[in-house]
Amino acid sequence: MKNNIKKKQHYYPKFLMKYFANEDGKLYTYIRKVNQIKYLNYQKICSDKYFYETDEIVDNILENKFIGYESKMSLIVDKIIKEFERKIETKDFTLEISLTDDEIDFIFKYLWIQYLRTDRGKIEFIRSTYYKSYTSRKLPLDIDEIQESKKNKRRETLEFNRIFKLGNNLEEFVETFKKPSSTNFQILIGKNFITSDNPVIGFYRNMRICMPISKNICLSFNESMSYENMIVALTEEQERNLNRGQITTANYYVISKEKFDIETNFYIYRRFQDPNFKENFIKYNNNIIE
Repeated sequence: MKNNIKKKQHYYPKFLMKYFANEDGKLYTYIRKVNQIKYLNYQKICSDKYFYETDEIVDNILENKFIGYESKMSLIVDKIIKEFERKIETKDFTLEISLTDDEIDFIFKYLWIQYLRTDRGKIEFIRSTYYKSYTSRKLPLDIDEIQESKKNKRRETLEFNRIFKLGNNLEEFVETFKKPSSTNFQILIGKNFITSDNPVIGFYRNMRICMPISKNICLSFNESMSYENMIVALTEEQERNLNRGQITTANYYVISKEKFDIETNFYIYRRFQDPNFKENFIKYNNNIIE
């Protein structure tokens, strides 16, 4: 049985990262721990040993639960990618991407699953659920806070694993994520989206949540009573804000299919090397990421 245990476990699934990879299976990656940009195979990043296990037992239960959700989401993402490519090939941009209500509802669930399964998501879930003194943050957890959490007696990431590998706890919790009727699903189109180890980001107190699935496509839910088209082409400024959101929420990796341009490199430098970044971000940025 031990031979069947999967040790290397991805918190950003390979089926999503592969759409950012080039034909050689590699992508451009800023690695926070070494402060370097490297051209790496997508399968080598965003993973850790026994990421979904506990000290008591290594059984792959939680890992397999997430793989089940990945399998369903991968079919939907593949469908979106192929239909988008068909629009490009035929140059018929009036074509709609045909998603059922059930598929859209599952996408909504999956974005929350993807947020929860990371170090950041695990810790924030435990704190917001069980700590009476918890208050919402204006900036996401940073790497130092995550490492401190893993060392202290609470060890919140392990507690998350312990809770959700039991019985149907994860399945029942996921079912509580219902897309509100006032929330519109959109497919955002851009020229060069980047992503990170925390790919799900929220704007305007989570009134809009987004997750890029390729260089050109980002999935989004926007809470609004007004009707909006499903497919929306972003302006350069909107795309820039979304990419900056990815950098701001990153803990370990920033990922791109293309080489980072000068502006993106500078924002990465500011995010991870400038001690005044947090203060300036809160003071001047209207699109607070939470």
